Amino acid sequence: MYVYILQNGDTDVVKIGKALDVEQRRGQLTTGNPEALRVIDTIETDDAGLCEKFLHRSLQSKRLRGEFFGLTPAQAKEAGRRLRRFLAEDVPVEKEAKLLAKAECETLARPATERESAVHRELLEKNEAKYVLEIECARLANELKVSIGTSEGLDGLASWRTHTVSKFDESSFRQEHPDLHATFSRPVRQRTFRLLWK
Repeated sequence: MYVYILQNGDTDVVKIGKALDVEQRRGQLTTGNPEALRVIDTIETDDAGLCEKFLHRSLQSKRLRGEFFGLTPAQAKEAGRRLRRFLAEDVPVEKEAKLLAKAECETLARPATERESAVHRELLEKNEAKYVLEIECARLANELKVSIGTSEGLDGLASWRTHTVSKFDESSFRQEHPDLHATFSRPVRQRTFRLLWK
């Protein structure tokens, strides 16, 4: 599977998507499109959905509509380079960590290396920055919600519609049917990651 970045004619508009055959997909997209589509980048991967999501989310402020983004060819090429780094550096470590999350602890805690201490410090700093950004994002989202008031949203910007969802109330179920709850409850071993401060 491939993730592709296609330029729409000579414009600063690109389409980011995934396909088994990029040339066939380009041909499909060309039908009815007055602009020629030029391939800027293709990335072959077994994780096409993850890669497409990475690009879409990391470029969300540039989204025009659907899978179309306002990017210059240079910006689009840089996005492809960032995706390759993500695939080479982040994805393998995440996969290994997920496997280790299922493993049993075999030894006591060991002394940290200088590199591990530096990673710990950097993670604490990134978490600080993330917290501040999350607060800022929440403030901006709340500002839009207040602007929306009781309407369904702001045309082309945001929606805030009322809908009904069903949620399982496990606490009430446990109280009402303790035997049934016990019958279908299973112990699950898991590892919990916590950052420690010295």
